[in-house]
Amino acid sequence: VERMNNIDYLVNTVVVFNLTIFSFWQIATCRSDDLSLDSLKQLQIYRQLMYDHFTVSYDGVFNRGLYHTLLTSTFSHMNILHLGFNMTALIQLMSHSSIAKNLGPTKFLYLYLGGGVVSSLCQVMHKHISSNSNRSSRSISLPIYRSLGASGAISAIKAWSVFRAPNEVVDVVIYGQVVKMKNIEYGALLFFVDVIGMIANISIPLTFDQLVLGAINPSTIGYAAHVGGAVYGAVLSFFKL
Repeated sequence: VERMNNIDYLVNTVVVFNLTIFSFWQIATCRSDDLSLDSLKQLQIYRQLMYDHFTVSYDGVFNRGLYHTLLTSTFSHMNILHLGFNMTALIQLMSHSSIAKNLGPTKFLYLYLGGGVVSSLCQVMHKHISSNSNRSSRSISLPIYRSLGASGAISAIKAWSVFRAPNEVVDVVIYGQVVKMKNIEYGALLFFVDVIGMIANISIPLTFDQLVLGAINPSTIGYAAHVGGAVYGAVLSFFKL
């Protein structure tokens, strides 16, 4: 119980959970060239289990009732860079922001878990709506979109800290340059980029992690998840939760 009241312990636990799920993905996505037929079948079952329970999709939530994936997907990363960037962002946020550092375990869990669920829901709804628009205009059947990652939950914590300490000065790295900005200025810039990316459905790499992930796969960046998480964090801050 004493450990659970320690914010550093909780943050480290969240990081360990994310690392654990990442290791599960490495087994699920391993090369299958040299496997026997029975081993290949077992791998396919395991791989489908990971996709079913550690990614979130509109079909999974609303058609198959996999509501838990709104949360489990926020601990899930398939790509080492995606994992590394998100966990680094979480640790830096909790270490360097005076507000976030004094967040407390209960509020941290409200923000990370609640922000994760809200951001996952926003992401799948956004993709469902945009996919339906594309389908009606092109008369084609599009594949199921799946989402995963902790960035929406981290956006909730960031937004909460922005509104609790708007004038706190932070060092922001943009395209390799360190820029000093007020918390509220940086938060507004991130929110603006995320909203434009969500509406226009394009990749707008502002930070180094977005630049790298966007170059690998533009659809990797879940702008709707960022927006949903940020709004959730802002609402909790507004109500002083």
